[in-house]
Amino acid sequence: MVKSLPRLRTNVLALGSVQFLGYLIPLLTLPYVTRTIGVDAWGTVGLVQIIIGYFNLVTNWGFGMSGTRKIAAHRTDKNYRSRIFIAAWAAQLILGFVVVIVLILLIVFIPFFESYKNFYLLGIGIIVGNIMLPVWFLNGMECIKQSAIIQICSRVLSLPLIFIFVKSSSDAYLMIAIGAFTSLTSGVATIWWIFHNLDINWRYPTFKEIFIEIKEGATVFASSVWITLYTTLTPVVLGVVAGQASAGYYILADRFRQLAQSLLAPISQSLFPRMSSLFNDDTLKAKQLLLRSSKLILAISASSSFSLWIFSEFIVVTFAGEDFRPAVPVLQLLAPLPFIISLSNIFGIQILLPINKTKEFNGILAVAGALSLSMIIPLISLRNEQGAAINTLLVELFVTLSMAAYLWKIGFFCSISKVKRMA
Repeated sequence: MVKSLPRLRTNVLALGSVQFLGYLIPLLTLPYVTRTIGVDAWGTVGLVQIIIGYFNLVTNWGFGMSGTRKIAAHRTDKNYRSRIFIAAWAAQLILGFVVVIVLILLIVFIPFFESYKNFYLLGIGIIVGNIMLPVWFLNGMECIKQSAIIQICSRVLSLPLIFIFVKSSSDAYLMIAIGAFTSLTSGVATIWWIFHNLDINWRYPTFKEIFIEIKEGATVFASSVWITLYTTLTPVVLGVVAGQASAGYYILADRFRQLAQSLLAPISQSLFPRMSSLFNDDTLKAKQLLLRSSKLILAISASSSFSLWIFSEFIVVTFAGEDFRPAVPVLQLLAPLPFIISLSNIFGIQILLPINKTKEFNGILAVAGALSLSMIIPLISLRNEQGAAINTLLVELFVTLSMAAYLWKIGFFCSISKVKRMA
């Protein structure tokens, strides 16, 4: 356990750099982009990115959890990890082919997609690049530093490209093109690195192996769908009901929230394979690690939420300009989310999934998705972008409290208290 801590810290730092730069680079270009393309075009780009994200959700399936968990538990078994990686990656390629065909059909037959066909056709590059970046496998192997370096370099490359090519609102589609270029670049480089540096038995997978991986990832994919119902679906509904400008205000505020939360994502992603392995082999060590990591996670998330709320006006006006001032109250409403979501992440990703309570995890998220669908249109009709933020806040509170209540019911907190007294 002691020897593995340096690797865990390295993984956290590597993932943290990627996550943070993933939000920081758009933040650095934000003052230029928002003032150059305007509120409506900014809203359009944001909505297209979210919709492309839905297609990425399908290609990711549930491998981020199911694949990572299996690789982490058997990473020293070369034949096993090779079989899982190749079968799951082949499944991603098949899913990718299907979603690209669906996207093309939507562009051809649906006027909403046809109106922005250049955006969506360029978005295919983002989908392909995402498939070629099997982060779930690298997380399971706890070997992600090199991939992080590749991703960081490709994202830094996007900075000059935005300033060189985006000159007016008519160039908004180039924001998607640049995203596709960097996604493909990092994807190709990562696959090349895996091929040359990780010991994989390369062979064609059987249809049975592919089917097994899709089946096992399906339950986790279901949880991703429920999460989508109360997260990224919100700005899409907002755009349809209240218009592109309202969606732009919400998306802007949520980007700042995501930036604050990006400090926590790498800790969660690095901990998940470790927690999955420890809960399988040594429950006591798993709970000890959970206690130590939770203190750090909650301290960071509480500071992030407080800072967002205090400096919301300064953040929005400084980075986006006066035209985006309606995003200030939206950011204030979203400010508690880093702390609330950090709690639900500890309860769900670091406890429920590693102890094989996937059914209960999905059940809570399914109810949350239904709750969001029942509230979102009335709230948006009453308060526009602020109503959307209220919807998100209420649903995330429900998820966190529901997971806490279930863990209390099964006596998990009592067992943690015993471990704490032993420390």
